Amino acid sequence: MEIEKGKIIAFQGSWSSGLATLLIETEEGVQSVLCDNGPTARALISAFNCLGPGHTIDNSKLEGQEISFSVDFLGLLEGFSPI
Repeated sequence: MEIEKGKIIAFQGSWSSGLATLLIETEEGVQSVLCDNGPTARALISAFNCLGPGHTIDNSKLEGQEISFSVDFLGLLEGFSPI
């Protein structure tokens, strides 16, 4: 498990599929990190107070937030921490 650092660009999720993508700008470029929609959305809301109308994520409150994060061997988000 390698821990990386980056800035959040956006979160894009789908209630119907349960899948989501966290776009993160790192030193290597932009990474599109796959994740589980519900748990990741709740963690982002808790960390950055980014709840939007209709149980959505307000990306304007996420953009530029610095995090450290890790992905598993499949490239799925294991976790993140605000910096």
